[in-house]
Amino acid sequence: MRIALITSNEIRHIFFRRMVNIFKNSSVVFCICEKADNSQYNQVLNNENSTAAEKNHFIQRENTEKDFFEVFVENSEEAKNTHFVNKGAINSDKILQEKLYQSKPDIIVSYGSSIIKDNIINKFPKKFLNIHLGLSPYYKGAGTNIWPLVNNEPEYLGITYMYIDAGIDTGAIIHQIRPNIYSYDNVHTIGNRLIKEMTIELDFLLSKVENINSIPQWKIANEKIYKKKDFNETSLVSMYENINNGMLKNYLSNKKERDQKVPIVNFGIL
Repeated sequence: MRIALITSNEIRHIFFRRMVNIFKNSSVVFCICEKADNSQYNQVLNNENSTAAEKNHFIQRENTEKDFFEVFVENSEEAKNTHFVNKGAINSDKILQEKLYQSKPDIIVSYGSSIIKDNIINKFPKKFLNIHLGLSPYYKGAGTNIWPLVNNEPEYLGITYMYIDAGIDTGAIIHQIRPNIYSYDNVHTIGNRLIKEMTIELDFLLSKVENINSIPQWKIANEKIYKKKDFNETSLVSMYENINNGMLKNYLSNKKERDQKVPIVNFGIL
């Protein structure tokens, strides 16, 4: 299978695209990497209004990503046809768009990129897959694997593989996974382990994707939408308090029943 990737350039995105580049049953024929010139990490650390709790959260996130991904990143290579561009360039750069079209991918996979406009999406009907960090439509928008921990709902943690449409996180779903969680985990270990699991699962998913049905999101209830501005020190403190007070241990003691109340799509079956 011929794959085109559209992603960003934080260490987790580098890990993702370089892992996809070594999939055995497919090849990356085109890769667009949006430059992360001013990451959220730098924004928080350089903002004099950021609190100690906010800075500590992002320092831990940065360090945990390095623990999970740095060794692989330092010993792996980019796909040959990788283009490093400014954020959003895919929507405005006609030459870049033409190169993407000429690469003739069987499927395009986006993860961590900016919003992609209709004129590009429409060129690849049922061939444009987006990886959403979170179980959509239960949690949409920003921080979709943070808010379940703020709300004491670990059963809502996960990844959604969906087709891109004109909306934001509204496309038909083909597959979802939950993370492997351990009682000693924190938000960062859960999130980075889930990214590793998501990437490995993608290899298997792509081998079956042409024969998998998709589920419209309206068939799934309980939609919650959050924006970046909603995540503040109060919610951050609440999340860490929940974890420190045994939220994950309580969830794991009754995991099967709690997960069953939050159905997810398994290879096109809800």
